[in-house]
Order: sequence, then structure tokens, then C-alpha cells
Amino acid sequence: MKRFEAILSSTTIDAHGEMMSRGALVSAAAALQRNYISMGIEHDPRNPPIGRITDAWVEDLDNGISIIKGVGELFEPGDALPTRVDKRIVEHEYVGDHLVVGYDRTYDTREDLADINAIGDRFGSKPQLEIKKAVEPLSVLTIDGAFIFGAIAAGFFGQIGADAYLWLKDRLVSLIERQKAKSKEQLLVFEFSVTIDSHRVLVQTILPNPTADDIEAFLETAIYKLDRIPRDWLEPVHYLSRLVYFFQKNTLTFEYAVRTDGFPVVKETRCIMSED
Repeated sequence: MKRFEAILSSTTIDAHGEMMSRGALVSAAAALQRNYISMGIEHDPRNPPIGRITDAWVEDLDNGISIIKGVGELFEPGDALPTRVDKRIVEHEYVGDHLVVGYDRTYDTREDLADINAIGDRFGSKPQLEIKKAVEPLSVLTIDGAFIFGAIAAGFFGQIGADAYLWLKDRLVSLIERQKAKSKEQLLVFEFSVTIDSHRVLVQTILPNPTADDIEAFLETAIYKLDRIPRDWLEPVHYLSRLVYFFQKNTLTFEYAVRTDGFPVVKETRCIMSED
């Protein structure tokens, strides 16, 4: 691995017109001392992590500005996977019996927010705005939930209600179609925090630039295939915290996994769902 030191943030106004307080920097540094933070490329979940932040601290400059500095590690080909995990990466984790819709700042029109709030009302939860500090952020809409291993589909439809399937599909299609006029790419991501025995693994399914047919096919068929994830993949001995799948052209394909210490694991790609 290649190690580096860099300024992660400061109390100055950033490119989005936002500013972190010193207290926020201190809290962020404390979190980074307890856990690893994955490093990706422009917040694009289709790409495996390229590294991790391993430590951080706050420094006060003479001009009154406070900065948070961190130590990072970039993964390189040939890196040996550690046999022990000392700290864990911060992973999205969902609990409770309500689905949650997440969205980013690209969903900024009155029509977008009306549809997102309507979905939140139907789920019985508050929509979550996800802040991403990217130069050209992707448009990402997420549906998040928490389920038991082997019962993802049953849990999903149990929470959404049998009568809400077509209604949800129509809302998602409307949101995605409006985004096509505003951004180059749109991702619809279903993020499920799956409990197996006494631990959780995040199962992500990414629909790149989905059509109405793609969304319908995922909700009608592919979501049931997630219950066929090999149990062995989720055993604690593998230290996996996230499994990432793509769903496109009516095919659900495994892409990569992430260990609890942030290292990406790219297994042999295999299809687990086709038109047959």
C-alpha cells in the first residue's frame, strides 16, 4: 500500500458554499480514529474502494482556520489481505421496520422533492439527503432497508405493502426520467442491511440508467434472487461488510465485495439471474 498525508477538510467555505465548524472537524477526527473510512472515485458505488483513511486529527492555523488532516493508504495490486481486522470501515447500516428513500442534491426540483416526500410518507420514514463532495456528482437515488438473510424479498414487500408495488415503480420512473434531462448518468441503488446470525452485511444492487422495464424487472424477479446469495460468502471468516451487484439487461451480476477493513475483494464474476 502507498501511504499519504492530506488535508481532508477545513472551516473555510467549500465549492458547494458550505462550511464545517471546528466542532464538526473534531467529531470527524474522532470517528476516523475509531474506524477506517473508504476512499472511492467521485462517490460512484460502481467502483471498488481505492484506499482508506486510517487516522485523522485537527490543527488550528495562525490565521484562525482549523483543518482536519488525515493519513491514508492507497491499495495497490499485490497487496496481501491482512489475516486480522483491527478497525472496521464505516458502512451504511439500516435498522428498524421501515424502508428509507435517500437522495442527493441533483434531485432539486419541486417535482422531485414532491415525489421523494411521497415515497417517504408511504414508507413511514423521513427521506434522507446524502451530501456528496464530488466535482460532478452522479445522480443517485437509494432505497434502503434492513432484512434477515434469506428473507430479503419477503421483508421488502412486507414493509412496502403488496398494494404499493406499482405505485412505487411509477414514482421511481418519474424521478429517473426527469433526471435524464439534467445529468448524464443516473443510478438507482437498493441497499439492504442483511442480518445473518449475529452480524450484518450490506447488500447493494445498482441499476445504472434504469428504464421502467428495468425497475419493474428488479421488483418482480431480481429481488427474489438476492435470497440465493451463498451463505458461505457472508460467514464471519471472510470479513465481508458489503456485496455489490449490478442489475441490467434483465441480469443480476455480482461485481465485487468489500471487507470490514476496507479492502476490495473481486471474486470471479458470476450471473445469478437471467431471463431463463
